[in-house]
Formats: sequence, structure tokens, C-alpha cells
Amino acid sequence: MDLAAVKARVAELDEDPGWYQNIELGNGVQTKTRRIWREPADHPADRWRAVEPGFPKSFADKSVLDVGCNAGFFSFKAAERGATDIVAVDYNERYIEQAKFANEVRGDKIDFRVGSVENLRSLKKRFDIVLCIGLLYHVKDLLGGVREIAHVTSEMAIIESAIYNDADELPLIRVAGGDTALPGTWHPNIAGLTALCLKTGFKRVEPLFKEGGRGGVIAYK
Repeated sequence: MDLAAVKARVAELDEDPGWYQNIELGNGVQTKTRRIWREPADHPADRWRAVEPGFPKSFADKSVLDVGCNAGFFSFKAAERGATDIVAVDYNERYIEQAKFANEVRGDKIDFRVGSVENLRSLKKRFDIVLCIGLLYHVKDLLGGVREIAHVTSEMAIIESAIYNDADELPLIRVAGGDTALPGTWHPNIAGLTALCLKTGFKRVEPLFKEGGRGGVIAYK
């Protein structure tokens, strides 16, 4: 695909559904030129800075699953670190369309599929590393979603979410109603997110970061 065609397709996909993630396509071309919701113009750069310390320096010889991948930003980061066996799922067909386009332009070989966190075991495969970034607060069944992640993880999962940012060591989950500006539904504190992981089959959980209304953990099998 020549440069003019790439730019034209980026613009087309910006009209519908819009680029939520800014992905480098090469030759100075980026996908994101505007805000879709309330995210920063370079989203998810800030989220990447928060979770990057949890990413292995090398993904060589590791299988990777990216759950709720959107247009594939974090899958591409894993590919840049040497992963060659990557499956990425999102329930939104249009986001997967964006991801497949970016995959083709970049020359990566990521397997992007329409899929849901509620049914990961249908993949019939376990993955060394599972990424779940910016998803859990949207799922219908929070415990079931974490259980599915645990079921397909063989080594570690990096889980980032909107959280209830408190200093309490008691596991808590705040439920966001329609009358609040909070995103999604489920907002566990870090202790709550840790408890969810341990309850569903992970053996050890380490905090990754907590900043504002976002936080993350690394859960190990």
C-alpha cells in the first residue's frame, strides 16, 4: 500500500469509528489526529508510560494475548519487543478493522480477532503473557472476566483499569452509576483488584502503579 493510500485509509477510519489509539504506521504517519471522547490527543501514551515498567524487556519466544485490544497499540508494543505469537481480541468489529489495517501497514503478523473477555477459553489456548489494559471496568461480569483471564494465562497477566483510588488495604469495589462521570461500572481499589486475581487462580500479585483514577497489577500463575 503506497503512502497516499495509507493516509487516505487512516482518514477514512478516522470518520468511522474514529481513532482512539495513536499508532505509529511508519513514514511519519500516525493514526490519531483528534480526540474521540475525553482522552488525550496522544492516547494511550500516558497509559503506556504507566504500564511499561511491567512489560518484559524481551517478549522473544513468548505467546501473548491482548484482551480488549482496540486498534492494537499494546499488541504492537509486544511485537516491537520480539513477540511473534500474538493474538489480540476486541468485541468491536470496527476496532479490529483498524487493527488489521495498522498490522498490514506496519508489517507485523498479529492475529486480530473479534472476541470478548467473557469467552477467552474459546480460543482453546493458554498464553505466556496476557495483557488486559483499559477494559475491566467495562465488563458485565467482573469476577467472570478476571477468571477468564486467569484461565488462559500460563505465566503472567498485566492488568490495568479504572480504579477506586484510596489508601484502604481492605478490598473494595465501587460501582459507578449512570449519574456519575466515572467511566464504566466497576472500580476496585488495588487491594480489590489483587483479591480478584487471587480468587480466580493467580498465585501472586504485585502492584504496578496507582495514579489518580487508574491503577494496575501484575498477576502471576
